[in-house]
Amino acid sequence: MATESDRLTQVTSRRPKSATPPRLELASVFAATVVALVMVHWVMLRSGFRLVQDSPYDTRGNHFVMEHEYRWMRGDPGHKSLFDPPVFYPIRGTLTYGDVLLSYALPYAAVRALGASPESAYQAWLIFTTVVNVVAASLFFHRVVRAPPIAATVGTLLFCVVGPRLHQFDHPQLYPQVFLLLVAASVVRILGDGARPDAQRFTIWPAVLAVALALQAWGGFYLLFFTLLALFLGIVAGMATRVGRAMISGTIRRCWPSLVTAGALFVVLVAPLALRYREALVQVGGRSYAGIVYLLPRPQSWFYPGASWLWGWTTEFPIFRELPSGEHVMGFGVLTILIGLAGLWLKRQEPIAQWLVIMVGLIVILSTVVAGHSLWRLMHLVVPGANAIRAVARIWLVCVVPLALAVAAVIGRLERRGYAVAAVLLGALCVGEQLYPKGGYDKVQVRAEVERITHAIPPTARTFFVSVSHAEWEFRPHYDAMWAALEAGLPTINGGLPNYPRGYDLITVAQVDLELAEDERRLRTWCEKNGLSPAEVAWVHDEKLRPIKPGPDTGP
Repeated sequence: MATESDRLTQVTSRRPKSATPPRLELASVFAATVVALVMVHWVMLRSGFRLVQDSPYDTRGNHFVMEHEYRWMRGDPGHKSLFDPPVFYPIRGTLTYGDVLLSYALPYAAVRALGASPESAYQAWLIFTTVVNVVAASLFFHRVVRAPPIAATVGTLLFCVVGPRLHQFDHPQLYPQVFLLLVAASVVRILGDGARPDAQRFTIWPAVLAVALALQAWGGFYLLFFTLLALFLGIVAGMATRVGRAMISGTIRRCWPSLVTAGALFVVLVAPLALRYREALVQVGGRSYAGIVYLLPRPQSWFYPGASWLWGWTTEFPIFRELPSGEHVMGFGVLTILIGLAGLWLKRQEPIAQWLVIMVGLIVILSTVVAGHSLWRLMHLVVPGANAIRAVARIWLVCVVPLALAVAAVIGRLERRGYAVAAVLLGALCVGEQLYPKGGYDKVQVRAEVERITHAIPPTARTFFVSVSHAEWEFRPHYDAMWAALEAGLPTINGGLPNYPRGYDLITVAQVDLELAEDERRLRTWCEKNGLSPAEVAWVHDEKLRPIKPGPDTGP
């Protein structure tokens, strides 16, 4: 006798591979790509690629990691160890102080190998990542969700250009989404949508799931952690419904060997990285709950639009003014949220909609802090890796898929009933609601600043440290120093990675001349602690060489 999960598979097996003819599907992908490139990269495109998107801070830190990895692939001196970028000298293993980015960096390395400058290669990487995001999302909505063309195009665009994603563009480690989409597609196929025979459902897709998660691990830790959490909560949500329990139990019963094998494959692929992260955690220490509570979402964070072109004026509302950080920009727009809720209501009888509602509800309940209390405190204590997460508010990253699916459901309903114009207009309003003003920095100017620092470093130096009297942001000298290390072929004591070694007292460098004596004392202490002679260290202050004087207890 057929089980309930078998009957579900038989019903869905009659669905076509795609609801869109091939030519129309190609047109949809092309249109979504053009719109996304303009919305995401307008500043860079308008400047003729003179400007690099967003601020010259965290952007350059991530870019530095990819450049280091390219030089490691090339076998350059000073980059012979993947996990030892030339920062925080002489500390080793510092790559895992943040996101590794290795699986993300391959297209960047390819462009660099063709002769592009680091800045141009990074700009090409941004364009490439946008195109890959759009193509992957289009395939997901056309081939997995089987949405009609307008709905698939709107769902793709919402996923790729949603407001919080554009706001977070100065954190490019959060931008590539192809592995998340592969995970989502794999879960749908494994649970049995009937689009593939069981041989593929029970062998290929578990392996795809394992490889996608492993590639995400070698790319970015934040998105991996939140993806794994969403998978777990999705299973909990599924077990809360009768149909969900039948599908999950049926899948486990029929393909548990493939799932176990896929789990083993994931462990093998990720184990070397996990060991390195464990070593890094020992070096830097985990984050305390008190140190991250200000970056837990508040209830209003889920609706905060930030400096959105359409809703930016609401940032002056008292309820939003009290939010402590730009990380709380988690709002998807009023219209988009309302349309998404309408889509969930339309699909309320379908298991997938019920799962998504429960899963997103659990995410909100688990991560949100109310009156100083949050269940995330328990997560922080007991879940491996949770104490490495600082900006918990970035958990919106895994809520975009349910949002885009829900909005696409409404657009698809209008489209199927013959209201194509209304579907286009409503979709355009939802996408337009995501417009977000962003700036850029002049790559020629920034490179010139790095070259001036490089020229100030004497050839006899073993390492160097950079500080300034005045800077628009206190961490700016660290990023300048990291890039000067690449140019000079010398490691730097500076470091602009997300974490720092224990005892590193040089995070905030001098802002005014009166603090120079304190900077000198801290720099001298670092040298003494790590077996460096001050004579071997070039201290570059305001792009000029400055001597490190002996301390009062070190003699002449």
